[in-house]
Amino acid sequence: MVSPKRFVQTVEEFQADAMPTLQRLEESDSVEELTRDGEVKAVVLSPRFYAQLLAEARLTKDIAAIKEAREQYERGDYTEGFSALEEIKRQIMDRAAS
Repeated sequence: MVSPKRFVQTVEEFQADAMPTLQRLEESDSVEELTRDGEVKAVVLSPRFYAQLLAEARLTKDIAAIKEAREQYERGDYTEGFSALEEIKRQIMDRAAS
């Protein structure tokens, strides 16, 4: 991911006139840091950059799940596909019978 353009303004400046900031965010992949007393109090992201972050987070989560599955497989900690389906079928049948 390309690092976004970063802009900084005070919370008060943003509150006084948010439209220029919102327009800039809509037109670019940027991040707006809102500060008070020199500390970042909030971060406003462009919609595109936010979507990129979500996609990367999902990908990272998927990669971690795949890695864990491979490790489980290598340890022999898994259930064969047909056995798993039979167990699911049995659970459904047990619930239906209740």
